[in-house]
Amino acid sequence: MYRSFPSHVVVFGDDCRHKLVFPEDWTALLTGVCSPVEVLRGPNSRIWPMQLVKVTEDTRTNMCLDIGWESFVIENYLVDGEIMIIYYAGNREFYVRIFSSFMIERRARIEPIQRDENM
Repeated sequence: MYRSFPSHVVVFGDDCRHKLVFPEDWTALLTGVCSPVEVLRGPNSRIWPMQLVKVTEDTRTNMCLDIGWESFVIENYLVDGEIMIIYYAGNREFYVRIFSSFMIERRARIEPIQRDENM
């Protein structure tokens, strides 16, 4: 399914904790896509509304997933070193696959481990 979509590989860390900046070559691909709501489908096809915006730093202009991205990060308990592959499917729709640092793909959202206080 994903093979025909443009993809971007991201190693999760501090630089993408609050927004996801796409590489410069995605700017042309995503020009004209900006709208109030884009869709990011994560594990289990859950949908997160996002906002795609242009950011200019120095002389470079890049596109980034901004508003909504931080909720996606928190709700999926992303940790440093995890790998994401972001696909652009067109029609303002993005898909993401999440892998552990050992390249084991997540199929569902990870819940934090609850510790038994009696242990």
